[in-house]
Amino acid sequence: MQEEAVNNYLLWELSKPFIRSFIVKHHVHQNKIKQIIHNIAVNISGSILTFEEKLDLVRYFSHQSNRANLFEKCTWIKKDYPVHGLGTVLPVCGDLPPNIITRPFSDVIEYVKKKLNKPTSEKSIKYIADLMKIPSILKEFPIIVIEPATLQRNIRVMENYYGVRRWNIAPTTGYIEDGNHRATAMVIVNNLESIPCYVGKKC
Repeated sequence: MQEEAVNNYLLWELSKPFIRSFIVKHHVHQNKIKQIIHNIAVNISGSILTFEEKLDLVRYFSHQSNRANLFEKCTWIKKDYPVHGLGTVLPVCGDLPPNIITRPFSDVIEYVKKKLNKPTSEKSIKYIADLMKIPSILKEFPIIVIEPATLQRNIRVMENYYGVRRWNIAPTTGYIEDGNHRATAMVIVNNLESIPCYVGKKC
């Protein structure tokens, strides 16, 4: 399951340029994008790359070593995760406000819902609205959730980024390490109470 989770992350990163191009330009049919994603998935799963080499690709795409370390050090399962048990990654989640992303994920979803179809300068809202147009494609990419959530959802993380304030961080069971925007789009468009994900538990 560990390598499957890594493969899923790499699949999203390698598919993302095609998906974004489709959203913006609509030059190809949605089924063509699904075929491209399938071909990439086959190439990843059949790759001669070692697990360590795949982790190097994770570092390249994420511009950090921490995500690769999480893939390596956590124990992994795949399951539907209750939305009420989730929080977004801190200290930033796109350009959503810090006082919003410190709340439970369900509150973040409600915030986004109120912003949809209204004029906004928030790029995250626009991106989520675009992702909502392709729910059948998003199903190909379960999100990455890490437990315990305190690894990223704590005052120290916020203070290191924003400075010392009165941060009211809602406790959650897990946090979304990768796929915050995808998860938001999936939950809203399908009215989900739980979401497919790979769960990594830090030992």
